[in-house]
Amino acid sequence: MAVSSKALVIVGAVVVVGAGGYLGAQAIVGNEVEKSLNQAFERIDASPGWRVTDIEIDRSLFETNARATLGAVGFEDATAALDLHVDHGVLKSPVTGTLHPSEALFEGDIDIDMVASWSGAEGQLTADTLGFKEFDGEATGVVMALDIEDDTRWHVDTRIEALGFTYVDGSVVRLTTPRFEMDTRGDEGSEVVQRLELPRAEIATQGLNIYLDDVVFDALTQPSAELDDNPRRVDQAGTFKVADVGVDGTSMGSLSMEIAAERWDMQAFQDYNEAFAMLSAQNYRRERDPASFDEARYRESLTQAIDNGYTVLASSPAVSIDPLDAHIVVPALNLDFKPQLKIDMGFDGENLSKEALFSLARHTDTPARELITPQNAPMSEAQANAYFSERVHFEASMVTPPEAVMDELPLMARFLIDAEREQQTLKWEQGQLTLNGETLF
Repeated sequence: MAVSSKALVIVGAVVVVGAGGYLGAQAIVGNEVEKSLNQAFERIDASPGWRVTDIEIDRSLFETNARATLGAVGFEDATAALDLHVDHGVLKSPVTGTLHPSEALFEGDIDIDMVASWSGAEGQLTADTLGFKEFDGEATGVVMALDIEDDTRWHVDTRIEALGFTYVDGSVVRLTTPRFEMDTRGDEGSEVVQRLELPRAEIATQGLNIYLDDVVFDALTQPSAELDDNPRRVDQAGTFKVADVGVDGTSMGSLSMEIAAERWDMQAFQDYNEAFAMLSAQNYRRERDPASFDEARYRESLTQAIDNGYTVLASSPAVSIDPLDAHIVVPALNLDFKPQLKIDMGFDGENLSKEALFSLARHTDTPARELITPQNAPMSEAQANAYFSERVHFEASMVTPPEAVMDELPLMARFLIDAEREQQTLKWEQGQLTLNGETLF
């Protein structure tokens, strides 16, 4: 992978030294390999959620060996030992190695087998079995195929023979041959295409055995049509389909929906999730081992989470589902219903008050809220809730359900629904909730 980013240097070295200068070309390749490995480690370490330590790079004339420890920020036990071997080739350089995760992450090794050349890098990461200690589960037959041209042009194709795990509450999930693809296209890889294929999913929970057949999710992420002053904003459009849903062996119908997300600062959203995960991990560590608690780092994670959350909301993100089509079949109720649902929701982030966001966090049951001072969060809980409720927009419309469904609804719900209408519309706007135009509160 590293050699590909220096393709012109390598090819130029071959032309200059000629056949008689093969050893000189080897030296140039080795130098570029070492330089590129260092740059790759620096990029990983600079990311918000990852750290690289214990770096060792040993370069000789014909090969380079590299070792490093990768770690997740805020989770000291979640590390992986990386061991790489690169054979210096003038035109192609085989890259092999092993990624050995700590037991806090997985049980099992991931093998690396790739080839870097002037035109890019390709190969795969494989694992016969990866055990998930935290969830009492495992993945078998894991293959991640990579085709990388540069930092902005790449394709990832991940396939797993079987994936299963058990939650703490005893629920069991089994996925058969899931496949996930992701690649870039457009100018400088500005568009990302994703596809998930899941032929079969089985979920056993609370005495029920639920299955989903032929689950497919497609998504396209591209620069937002309303970039304004934030070039990191993106729009995403996708489709989600389930060919058959059933319970205890009996088919209950199907589902499909069109999803669109607009004006999302995905980098800030990712950074927010990482900072919040770090907060949760540090809070957990404080409860288990108070002596190891680092309050300064705790405060830093809190500030990062709120700052990144502010950046996401200030972009006025929006999500819509238009339409959601379902086919629901319940033989016991003599029901064969095809509901259609449309949803539009968003947040007005124009001139958003950061003090209001701090106030909301201070009055919400989240990690580190006790560190937020009244000076930074002057609003009361009622004031913060009112401030944000007036910035949230939500509207949902659904085809009026048939009488068989109405009979199963609570009395209050039946009273509110106007059976004479073809569809029901529920709307939240400026802190007011209405149903079919009538104010509820």
